[in-house]
Amino acid sequence: MGALLGGVLTDFLSWRLAFLINVPIAVGITIAAPAVIAKSRHAQRPRLDAPGAVTVTAGLLALVHGVSVARQDGWGSGTALGVLAVSAVLLGTFFAIERRSEAPLVPVAVLARRAVKWGNLGGDPDIRYTERVPGGGLTRGVRAGRAGGGAALRLTSLISGGD
Repeated sequence: MGALLGGVLTDFLSWRLAFLINVPIAVGITIAAPAVIAKSRHAQRPRLDAPGAVTVTAGLLALVHGVSVARQDGWGSGTALGVLAVSAVLLGTFFAIERRSEAPLVPVAVLARRAVKWGNLGGDPDIRYTERVPGGGLTRGVRAGRAGGGAALRLTSLISGGD
């Protein structure tokens, strides 16, 4: 939705409003949060899943570092492959911990959902396609302006099974 609404906003108003659009949203969330949070509190506070938090944080950090090293030294470099292997082990450990945890950070059933799984593997189609089109090439190709380009990205997202 962001690409569609962003295109409409920049086409018909001003690109500068993209920076201000979050202000009323943040104010609304700040006002509504106490009521929503109070209603959703559990009677007994669940324990923090520290092993899960540590392994997912370290695993994602290793993944980002491994990709950075691979871009610099090449995907076949020993350092890159070693760091990526450490990432895979840590993230695998995270999933094993979450399966057995009484209070997981993220229930494994949520991670197994089709939209979440494909989003994690391939990324959001809106973001994926805009990254490959430097300088707004898609909007020029569609010849429909930014709003049309945003609509095209949203349509692509829906066709590919996104939300």
